[in-house]
Amino acid sequence: MMQAAETRTPPLSRRRSTWMRGCIATASLLIAPVQAQPDTPVVQAGPDATIDLKANQTRLADILTQLADSTTRNIVIGAGVDDKRVTVSVRDMTLTQILDAILPGAGCRYQDRGQYIIVDSAENLLIKEVAAAPTVVEVIHLQYVSAKSVVGMVTPLLSPAGKIVASPASDVGIESSDTDTGGDSPAGSDVIIIEDTQPRLDAIRKVIESIDVRPTQVLIEATVLRAALNDENQLGVDLNFLSGVDFQGIGATSLGGLNLEPGQVPAAEFDAGVGAVATALGGPTDGAGFTFGIIKNNVAVFIRALEELTDTVVLANPKILALNKQRGEVIVGRRDGYVTTTVTETAAVQSVEFLETGTQLTYRPFVLSNGQVRMEVHVEDSAGGLTPSDLPFENTTEATSNIILEDGHTILIGGLFRNSDDVSRSQIPGLGEVPGFGALFRRSRDSSQREEVMVLLTVHVIADRERFHELGDQMREEAEGVRLGLRERLQWFGRQRLSEAHLRSAAEQLNAGQRDKALFHTRMALASDPWSSTGRRLRDQLDHGRDAMGPNLELREWVTRQLNGRPSGDAIGPNPEHDGSPTTPTGGDADTDAEHERP
Repeated sequence: MMQAAETRTPPLSRRRSTWMRGCIATASLLIAPVQAQPDTPVVQAGPDATIDLKANQTRLADILTQLADSTTRNIVIGAGVDDKRVTVSVRDMTLTQILDAILPGAGCRYQDRGQYIIVDSAENLLIKEVAAAPTVVEVIHLQYVSAKSVVGMVTPLLSPAGKIVASPASDVGIESSDTDTGGDSPAGSDVIIIEDTQPRLDAIRKVIESIDVRPTQVLIEATVLRAALNDENQLGVDLNFLSGVDFQGIGATSLGGLNLEPGQVPAAEFDAGVGAVATALGGPTDGAGFTFGIIKNNVAVFIRALEELTDTVVLANPKILALNKQRGEVIVGRRDGYVTTTVTETAAVQSVEFLETGTQLTYRPFVLSNGQVRMEVHVEDSAGGLTPSDLPFENTTEATSNIILEDGHTILIGGLFRNSDDVSRSQIPGLGEVPGFGALFRRSRDSSQREEVMVLLTVHVIADRERFHELGDQMREEAEGVRLGLRERLQWFGRQRLSEAHLRSAAEQLNAGQRDKALFHTRMALASDPWSSTGRRLRDQLDHGRDAMGPNLELREWVTRQLNGRPSGDAIGPNPEHDGSPTTPTGGDADTDAEHERP
């Protein structure tokens, strides 16, 4: 008897789990990336020595081997190529074109040496080139840039086998010292020593020549103008009136009728009665201003008026020259010392500090490529001192700015205009308000203070020596003009004024051909001012006589002119055939030289 087979259906939850696992497996197959499989490179030789190449993630060494077989060129494969893989598909390209296309992307290079081609990594080929090329050592002396800065700029240009060393950096700063004199510190210019291949040395030398150039200098002129105007007006009336007694009876006195000093009222006058009326609105008199006074018996009237005007102008004009990007500072002023005390729990320590006042200019220029100058600048003009209690006080005008200005131009970088008015009245209540008549019973005081401050800057870029000498001569002429202007204010009988007068007369006589009279006036000028260099030079042209100090003084002048770079033909130099005494200048007549030396 056969029984029917029982068919069991799996539970619903198990069917769902099986279905989900199948879906996940299918999805995984759909989203899994397709891995590119490397294949054998396909190389086919085309017409005119061209090649068709197709490869997918193929070892570069295999591609190079196929290229060598198909082109009959010898290709040497270096160790740096083993782990490189490339994908390429090109048509109708020559062997060198294919190498230029695929090698840089793989970090490799090739060298065609005629019978064979070497292919290797770029780093390995560079090492081989350096090892094969001879190195050269060169010493380069620097003029304007430091060795440290040059090393930082040219080190990236060295080959792997290149070396560079620099001379020690020089000491900086100019602090005063009585023990440190430099010792055996380097005194020559900065030096760098480079060892590298000749092509690298040539390239590095060109770079150094382009950066080791004479730096530009910047001359700055600051003008600080401070003007103050104080105007004060005073007007007042003093009235004195006595009743029952007169001024003579009480022993009053007066100084020239300009004031009144009352005396003591006798006690005997008290019974009869004494009355007095006085106003003190005129203010004390010290001899300044206008005073009108009337004294008669028992009446005294004084009218006082004063207008005080104070006009103060302070002009500071510092100048300083500095290199490009270097700090320049000039201070002309005074230092006032004062004592400070620091008190602690155990002791009191005193120290001396200084208050610096005067004119100060500090700046750092940056010359731009277009000829303009960017500049950080601080200008200060101050005045101050110490109070009777030895406490410092200071009135200062300062301007700090970062600006750009043109060469030779003047700009205003700071200014202050301030005006203060003060009106005051002192009067007797009621009476001082009466129109017209009230002026007798009041005192008025008006004051006005006006202050103007301006800071101007002028900059000059000195890029060549001609410009440097031009500005130097200009500043020297300005200083000479100031010196001569100050001398013009001296008394006519002063030694310097007399010496200049005789020198002018000597030049006039020399131009007229009177050499004896010119020599007389020259000697008179030297008698008044023995240190006059103009007089000594003029005397040397007229007379060869020397006193004991003459040769030494002239020798010093000759050395000074040589250091300043003046031609030897314009200077008085020592003559070995003349027992060391200076010789007279040559190359010009006496009249021309005297005219040149005219004060």
